[in-house]
Amino acid sequence: VDTFKGLAGDHVLNAPLFQDNLLTFVVPYGLAIQALKLTEIRTTLLPPEIALERKIRRKKPWAVATAATLLIGLATSAAGYGSVWHSVSKARFGAAEEEAGKVETEASGLKSKYSGEVGKNKTLQESGQKLVGSLQTREYWVEVYKAVDECLPRDVGNELDKTEIRKLKRISLRSITCKKHSDLAAWFSSPAITEGVKSHMSESDAKTGPTGAGYVFTLQGVHYHDEKEKPSTGQGVNYVRATLLTNLQSAFVNQGEHANGGPNDTPVRVIGISHATVSTSSDKKQVTFYPNGKPNAGGGRQSSSPFGGAIPTGGLDAGRPGGVRPVIGEEDKGPGQPIQIWQTNFTVQFVWKPTPLGKARDDIAAAAAAVVPPQSVPANAPTSPTSPISTPPTSVTPPPTGALPATPPAAPGG
Repeated sequence: VDTFKGLAGDHVLNAPLFQDNLLTFVVPYGLAIQALKLTEIRTTLLPPEIALERKIRRKKPWAVATAATLLIGLATSAAGYGSVWHSVSKARFGAAEEEAGKVETEASGLKSKYSGEVGKNKTLQESGQKLVGSLQTREYWVEVYKAVDECLPRDVGNELDKTEIRKLKRISLRSITCKKHSDLAAWFSSPAITEGVKSHMSESDAKTGPTGAGYVFTLQGVHYHDEKEKPSTGQGVNYVRATLLTNLQSAFVNQGEHANGGPNDTPVRVIGISHATVSTSSDKKQVTFYPNGKPNAGGGRQSSSPFGGAIPTGGLDAGRPGGVRPVIGEEDKGPGQPIQIWQTNFTVQFVWKPTPLGKARDDIAAAAAAVVPPQSVPANAPTSPTSPISTPPTSVTPPPTGALPATPPAAPGG
């Protein structure tokens, strides 16, 4: 640059100081023109560091204000949380918490002691129940054994004068046992209960089996009744079906006038007895019988029931089934002539579901009001024979105590 055409003033332009520094005026001159936006070139000689510093300086107040606002907000929030925490702090509730902990510990200890005492009480109750539990249900067993006894055939009235053993209406039970079943349906559907066994049940019992828990009674007995003129009701197992079994299938049993002069109406089915059947029987076999007693080596005679041994002897008491007439002091009539009689062994089973005595009494009253109690079926009543029995006997044992009445020892027949 030699001259500035836009400048005027010779005094200045010709001054030695201006002429010596002419080149230094190029920069401010260009900046001035650039500032006036008269040039195409846009540039700056300001270092970027200084520009950044100036920019920061301009924005610093806003940053400070923002930071201050954030700090104020955080402080306010912290103060709120601190106030809430202080309201439940340990310093305020520590003593109460310790006291509550002591109460909880004491309560837990008392609860443990209570549980222990409850266990001891339960054990004592179970022990006591084993001792006295049967007292509440012993009447049930009296009822069922009475029903079984009353179902046995017997001579009444003028029939008491009979002496012919083959004409006596008697059945001797050698044993009475029972077994508890949690589900009687399983017993009814077992292989031992064949169609032949079911054929001896009543029609309704044969169609509908028992259900639920209960007992199965097994009666093992023997009889010597033998009426040749009545083969369908007076011989072998047919006699058992016509007398004992028919009575067990009846709602009531009435054996007529007894020695005490009053009628005997005994409930059978209404106390829970059902599904009575002849489960097995042996073929008839002949045994020797001494009408006046079997002679012994001492010259006298042994008097016992003909139901008591393989070789029956005389001396029956006609007053009760299976009884024995005392022989002490009697005149010895001699052994008499032995005779051959038929002996029939049999097994009868029936289901028993204990019925509370109150409910049984209500059922008895209702049944008595509706129908006349059926009479006991005599030994000579007509009965159609059914298929022979071939099922082997079922071994049973007395049931344990439980929800149903406790089982007494097996009672031998008289």
